[in-house]
Amino acid sequence: AVEQALRDSDLLRSDQARVEERRHAADQAGALPNPSMDFLAGRREEDADSGPLVELDFVQPVPLFGKPGLRGDIAGVQTQGSRIRQTADELRITLEVIRLSYEYAVLRRKGGLLEARQKRFELMRSYLTGRVFASPQQKAESRIVEHRLRRLTSDSLQTLGALRAALEKLKTYVTFPPGDFPQ
Repeated sequence: AVEQALRDSDLLRSDQARVEERRHAADQAGALPNPSMDFLAGRREEDADSGPLVELDFVQPVPLFGKPGLRGDIAGVQTQGSRIRQTADELRITLEVIRLSYEYAVLRRKGGLLEARQKRFELMRSYLTGRVFASPQQKAESRIVEHRLRRLTSDSLQTLGALRAALEKLKTYVTFPPGDFPQ
């Protein structure tokens, strides 16, 4: 489940893209800027004279004080920060999937135990309803069985609701095959 959650996570894919973007920006920040060239053509008029005007500018910025190196270092630190965030997101998803899986497994097992107890009390109730009890103690035992059966039914319904909620939370990370409750 953890492998599938990590493989299918959109958050981790966006983190990976962000790391790549920062890495390329760091590579570019340390390099010299590209030269630029401007070309201008037209007519020039000064007082009564006029004539063609042709201008060509070629510019290559040359840093003197180590600014590109500093920019590259800053971009490298930002890249490391993005990698750390990606690792933190991987750990967060891993821990959340494990926590939700255990919660789901515990609730599933608890539901099975409650169902087994409920069947036992149903069996006792069917036995007690077939008998006529005249003594107050036997009537009290019958009421105790009815009360426990109602309480078990209530606990079973609450556990089923919690189980469905845990499964839906887990489905935000992991895709399960269609069915009621996966193993």
